[in-house]
Amino acid sequence: MRFFVLLLMIFISVFAAPNDELLLLAADAKNRGDFLAAAEYNEKLFIETGNIDFRNSFIEALLRSRNYDRAITVSNELLAKNQDVVVRRYLVMAYLGKKQYNDSIAAAKMLLKYGKESNDYLLIADIYLYSGDYKNALSYYKSAYAISPLEIAVDKIATLLVEKMNNSKEAIAYLQTHMLMHKPSEYLISKLAAIYAKDGNINGVMSAYKRIYAGNPDPIVGQKIVELYLIQNDNKSLIAWLEQTKFNDEILLELYKYERRFPEAAKLAAKLYSERGTVNFLAQSAMMEYEGGDQNSDLLISQTIEKLEKVIANSSNHIYLNYLGYLLIDHNIDPERGIKLVTKALELEPDNPYYTDSLAWGHYRMGRIDEAYKLISLIKPKLNDPAIEEHYKTIKKARENSTEKLKQ
Repeated sequence: MRFFVLLLMIFISVFAAPNDELLLLAADAKNRGDFLAAAEYNEKLFIETGNIDFRNSFIEALLRSRNYDRAITVSNELLAKNQDVVVRRYLVMAYLGKKQYNDSIAAAKMLLKYGKESNDYLLIADIYLYSGDYKNALSYYKSAYAISPLEIAVDKIATLLVEKMNNSKEAIAYLQTHMLMHKPSEYLISKLAAIYAKDGNINGVMSAYKRIYAGNPDPIVGQKIVELYLIQNDNKSLIAWLEQTKFNDEILLELYKYERRFPEAAKLAAKLYSERGTVNFLAQSAMMEYEGGDQNSDLLISQTIEKLEKVIANSSNHIYLNYLGYLLIDHNIDPERGIKLVTKALELEPDNPYYTDSLAWGHYRMGRIDEAYKLISLIKPKLNDPAIEEHYKTIKKARENSTEKLKQ
């Protein structure tokens, strides 16, 4: 029995948990941001247990409380007993905190005697950067990247080259090479785009954004791509990109219309109407099909009118009222009703010269030549439009013929 008690006492002394009260006090001090107190409690825990986790928490608390002198003293005391790379990194940070760059670099270079880790080269490079020695900083960043081509390393290289050394060309080369060999993050591609933008290289920005969108079809990125194409006035390439990515069919529809690609516009508008049931797309499908088709075809005319009748039954949009009204007038199907629809469109958009032209043409079809001439004369000087010019000549000639008959 006495032997069992002795074994139990040995077990407790070896495996017992550290002082629970100190643990709680250390955790509380850290949570409150009282790092001086946290350092004190962790130091006691380290002395009590010899556990390096408490040692690390002790020195880290000294650094966070900006007690750099004590951190230097403690680190050097520990290093005199054992060359621990973690402690040496703390020593580097303590010297750096005091802006003793030469001491910090000397301490950091000692790390390289115990290994060739990329992070240690990055650490030395950072110190050179803080001290303003950009040439050495770049050299060590490149060494870090050569050991391990991490994104953080190429990011630091690019940032230093652009912001401190005014060398966008080399920064772009590093980023592009990295991206060819490794899958880049969206952040790194955005960085490349920013460098291109700074240099005014819109094509470079475009390429970077398209790469981001290919990996992550973010609508904000997609909109930026659209804007860049529009800045370049490159509708052809924008249409191709929109067709490929299906980013925004409504923008694609407007581009088809602008480029007078009426069959494609009609087909896309019909698709959008089928998907969404919005009469706006039915109207655009009818109008684009008519614009791109045989406008003397009775079948096409009747189908267009049928669709637009359905549209205006559900919409009072002045564009569609005028379009249907003009069709009824121009094809002499029902010019009187056409005039009513155009008049309604003008009530909604009174200063639209094209609607006034439609109304003038309606009066001409109805034989009201003087009224037609009065209206067409109001808008003819304002617009250089072949269709309006043709209407003007026709109405003017009719008026002259009418005057000649009266004279006879």
